[in-house]
Amino acid sequence: MVLAVLACTRPPHALNPDTTEVALTAPRGASASSTILLRGAPSTVVPLVVASEDWLSFEILASEDLAAIVTAASAAVLAEGEFTSSVDVSAPGYEPLHIPVLFTVTPPELRFEPTTIALAVRENETAEQAITVTASLPGTVIDL
Repeated sequence: MVLAVLACTRPPHALNPDTTEVALTAPRGASASSTILLRGAPSTVVPLVVASEDWLSFEILASEDLAAIVTAASAAVLAEGEFTSSVDVSAPGYEPLHIPVLFTVTPPELRFEPTTIALAVRENETAEQAITVTASLPGTVIDL
């Protein structure tokens, strides 16, 4: 008589992200964010999330059958260019996720207020009119 013992292991559950990568763009001095939805993760499963760079942060939101990771990238201290990082997600009984993040920092946007100026002057006459124009960069206001 032969007795066989079979060991069965249950495969890990999948967190089923709605995206496999995150791409963010913001002007220098600003920030940008994106949400990654993890379907199939009950509220009892709190994912452990690790961001690999100081400029990348995250917040975990959870409901009965959905978890979300809000990723945020800050260009406050970054120069213009492309930066890469990742968000690593793990939870007991679930397959780990590695989600690459690409953050593009663009030149700051110079804004003027008002955006248009109209002056009415008749031919061969002079007119004086005071106009205030304000130029601004994120976090800075410059009066002209």
